Amino acid sequence: MTSNVWLRSRAYDLFFMHAGLWTMAIILPLAGTDALKPFHFTLGVLFWIGHRFATAYLAFCQQAYQELLVEQRTRFITVPLALTVLVFVVLCIPQSILPVPILYRVLPFAVLDFAWEFYHFTMQHYGVLSVYRIRAEQDPADVVEKRYEKFFCYVVFGAGIPAAVVFHSLQYLSSNNADFMVPGWAIQAFRFLALAVVVAFTARMVIKELSVTKSSTPKVMYLISVGVPVALALTMSSMAPALLILAIQHWLVAVGISAHMAAGKGPARAAPNAWYRFWGVVNRSPVRVLVLMSIVSAVLAPIMEFSDVERRWAVKAFRGMFDPSAGQRSYVYWGELYMDWFSGLGEHTVLMVFVAMGFSFGYVHYLMDRNIFRFSNAATRRSSLPLLLGRG
Repeated sequence: MTSNVWLRSRAYDLFFMHAGLWTMAIILPLAGTDALKPFHFTLGVLFWIGHRFATAYLAFCQQAYQELLVEQRTRFITVPLALTVLVFVVLCIPQSILPVPILYRVLPFAVLDFAWEFYHFTMQHYGVLSVYRIRAEQDPADVVEKRYEKFFCYVVFGAGIPAAVVFHSLQYLSSNNADFMVPGWAIQAFRFLALAVVVAFTARMVIKELSVTKSSTPKVMYLISVGVPVALALTMSSMAPALLILAIQHWLVAVGISAHMAAGKGPARAAPNAWYRFWGVVNRSPVRVLVLMSIVSAVLAPIMEFSDVERRWAVKAFRGMFDPSAGQRSYVYWGELYMDWFSGLGEHTVLMVFVAMGFSFGYVHYLMDRNIFRFSNAATRRSSLPLLLGRG
């Protein structure tokens, strides 16, 4: 195994890239207790919003992307703006002008958000595995191995978490409805099959990685940090601890990679203008970038949490069909405190502005992540790879 297998350093990667492991050690013992609330609240305030604008920060504040922004203006600017305008128009236009009930306007955005978010999480997992594959100097021409890793992410996370949602929903309906058609043994058989696939596939990937000549310890650790929480979601009485582990891991991986890349040295043909000189001061170290992201996250959390609360409220009927615990949480952000203040407002006032903000902010986040890590495009590779694989 090579000595240069970490993204940045052992300590940096253990905290950010492998957050799923250390958060698991904290969350599982505290699950179901009030002691978990300040832990979740603190990490949420510091990193939730930060992870959402991390790649947008890279695109507009790291000079390595200056030429790419000009070359792919449609992808980076036009499409995000157009999608944002579309969401606000559809959700906020008065019903006297657009005679469609608000629920039927929200549902398409909710379905898109649900599917896009799962794809977004899945591709992040594959991206991390790819980084560690490159770091370990494993065969870059091994297309079969790359496809196998992507298939692992699709099956274990992309299908495993929805399977856990289906199991818990069926179990809930069976326990609360004597006339429910699906027998208990079939529900348990479904859970056992899904769990067997998750555990077997994860074990197979770990054993396979350990057996190769240039094995990667970080890669093994990340495989475990994906497979184990999904298995927990299928075995524990509540999915909440597993989903919290996966969410925090997602946040910290996003800000960790983005801060690392922001502090990197990438291609820039032109001398930096005043804009890039200013951000260059922040980008001198990943610590400065992380501090900035945490500050912005803490400042925007009250607004965006209210937006997210209202978005969940608006799609409660849809989510309740699949998740009996939809909208229920064991912690409180500022958003919950605002609910009563705006409950008297009509469908098409401030309330729907916040719903639209929640959807559009999420969509732009998904788009920007895709734009920065779209390595199938040669121009994107030229801008991103030196930042990603360099040492800053």
